[in-house]
Amino acid sequence: KAARLVSFRDDDGSFRFRLLDASGEQLLLSIGFADGKAAGQVSKRLQTGEALDLRAADSSFALWLDDQQIATAPEFADLAERDAAMDRVREALAV
Repeated sequence: KAARLVSFRDDDGSFRFRLLDASGEQLLLSIGFADGKAAGQVSKRLQTGEALDLRAADSSFALWLDDQQIATAPEFADLAERDAAMDRVREALAV
């Protein structure tokens, strides 16, 4: 089983996606997009191998695209766990 992006509609009506690793653990949760097309376009850009801009912040990290934060990771127990998750994101989105 490979890592995958899963799109969904949030309770507030916005469209989001999650990046799940091969075991189903959530690595990233996107911001809410006003329409599904915009969320899909960002997802597609990530899957086509655009340069990843992952920015660490304390016990978490965020994914940036075009100078906008588009997704965040959950909090991790320590920096080593955070850094390992960042590596899994890079591997999951590598072409």
